[in-house]
Amino acid sequence: MCAGRVIAACGKDQIDAQTIDAFTQFGLQCIQSENKYELRETAITYFSDLSVLLKENMAPYFTPVMDQVVKICLEDANQKITEAPKKNFSLDSDSEGDVAGMDIDLSGLDEKSSALNALGIIGMNCPILFYGRMKEFLGALEKNQQHFHENVKFHCVLAYMQIGLGIMKKNGVCDEEDKFNWTKGNPSESPIPQEASEYFD
Repeated sequence: MCAGRVIAACGKDQIDAQTIDAFTQFGLQCIQSENKYELRETAITYFSDLSVLLKENMAPYFTPVMDQVVKICLEDANQKITEAPKKNFSLDSDSEGDVAGMDIDLSGLDEKSSALNALGIIGMNCPILFYGRMKEFLGALEKNQQHFHENVKFHCVLAYMQIGLGIMKKNGVCDEEDKFNWTKGNPSESPIPQEASEYFD
């Protein structure tokens, strides 16, 4: 994650291609690691930062990274329902076992939040690559928009906004600083592109 932040901050002109490739190959190994969610979470954050630097040049890594991001977004938290001990049947009470509690494995929530964050950042910085799988990515977001954890829902909502901004950039109405190029006066002078209008609807 630190490598990604440094690369994104310095710019590709200050970091040689071999260094970027070395970190990226290691990141690809980490993002596909089994039973090590901390490594996957860190690798996802690295590729989010890398997309800020490479933009559409992230194409060689886009498919394996986004395949893993979508997989994590679609995973359900492990839940275990604990029932209270059953009592003898009585007409005065329900004879079915009562739910005493529910245990939820929270270890993957940071990883899921990181994956949703990546959907937004990569969608904003690589809109042409992203648009080709838009339906799939929006399905991953939709699955999480009613999630029980606030941080997951926050990154889900943020990603929706960032993807919309990416569509605006794809259509040339937002500059590199993510500012909307508009003309003062009548709104018709600064129309929203059809793709963006359909997305926001």
